[in-house]
Amino acid sequence: MSSPLRCVLLLGLVAGCGDLASQPTLSERTGGVSGPLDLISNPHPIEGYADAVSVVTGATLEVKVHSPNGHFNIDFSRYGAFGVPQLLLTVTDLAGGPQDYDEDAYKNGAGWSTSYFLEVPPEWPSGLYNARLYDGVGSFNLNFMVKSAPGAEASIALLSSTNTWQAYNDWGGASFYRCNIEHCSGGTYSTLVTLDRPNPGASGSMHLVAGERFILGWLEANNYSYSMLSDSDLHGDPDALHPFTTAILSTHTEYWSREMYDALQRFHDRGGNILYLSGNGIYWKVTFAGRQMEVRKDGGIHEQTGERGGLWRALGLPEAALLGVRYDGRQYPNCGPYVVRPGFASDWIFAGTGLQDGDFFGCFGLNTATCAGGAASGWEMDGMDAVYRPPGLRVIAEGLVGGGAGADMTYYELSDQPPHGGVFSVGSITFGGSLAVDPAVSQVVANVLAHYGN
Repeated sequence: MSSPLRCVLLLGLVAGCGDLASQPTLSERTGGVSGPLDLISNPHPIEGYADAVSVVTGATLEVKVHSPNGHFNIDFSRYGAFGVPQLLLTVTDLAGGPQDYDEDAYKNGAGWSTSYFLEVPPEWPSGLYNARLYDGVGSFNLNFMVKSAPGAEASIALLSSTNTWQAYNDWGGASFYRCNIEHCSGGTYSTLVTLDRPNPGASGSMHLVAGERFILGWLEANNYSYSMLSDSDLHGDPDALHPFTTAILSTHTEYWSREMYDALQRFHDRGGNILYLSGNGIYWKVTFAGRQMEVRKDGGIHEQTGERGGLWRALGLPEAALLGVRYDGRQYPNCGPYVVRPGFASDWIFAGTGLQDGDFFGCFGLNTATCAGGAASGWEMDGMDAVYRPPGLRVIAEGLVGGGAGADMTYYELSDQPPHGGVFSVGSITFGGSLAVDPAVSQVVANVLAHYGN
């Protein structure tokens, strides 16, 4: 390279009750599906889930808790600057009890009774929240989003990858990746999962909630106003992005329905700006029937809709045509920095960074799940496609991982005047962890947001 390795790590920024005796009937649990399902006596310590992954401020969220030790407590917190939870409300000495589930609860829902009704205070801002359930013996983290009231949205929408949270969730015995029970529709995995079940692994997984906290924590620390949305919000409302000028796709936005894809495409076509701060995004097609999600990784037919499933790129909607990059398994799961491509250091995207052509940036980061240094280009990475390239696409920086190609950092826009319809892509799961601590990475994203008027 034309200049020495120049990377900076900023230290110090590492940042009432329902009637539990009246459980739903088996028919109610399975949506009317009949058959000899066995009811499993729940062996787990305290755990729970909510009736929705997101709720508008001022509305009610139903919290469903399995509390084998009887009484329990809840701490409600909001993730703030640097991803640190800030306690807002504690409720104590709630009456509870054990809640069991049937053998198909992983796809049909746990069917638990409501243990606590949270009336979301109207002053709670939009964001990512945590309900910590605890009973003196164990604890459990339940995550949900609070959305802005209509008409009170910020200009930035932060889209949480909640479909991916559930795709990896094997509570009840199965997920889109593994089958720990006797029979699964996909053989080694299930083709069906439900949103109505606890998700014990999401909070601690650095490609799920823990990884997303780096990005929202950076927004909070730098005083950006944003409104939080879940994948379910985008799926259920074709106009969910209408109030916004900029949408941020966070960390690992892998599973997308056609409704989501169409909503994002319409948003972009009307001049909406996209920051794709993710890797392996818009990859698998999913469908929904209520709160049950289906994938067909073999390209087979969805039983919910009769449509063909599989990869979006195999279904005529390649992610690279919108995002500029696509996942291809390069250097998985290693990490490395980005390097400024020749001729691009003078670009507005790198203004104020002090970077020169050939300089490295994003050498360190907090997402160390697959590599100790947590560099910005890592884990699952995307590169520019050989065929599908949006007009005007520029590769402004390239990841260098173990001597090979890492993620491509790309940019294009529909207009050089607002509304830009710009798409800035980093193509990396670990990017958010470096955003939290690397000044050059931080300045690059700040420059893009400023260009979009944020």
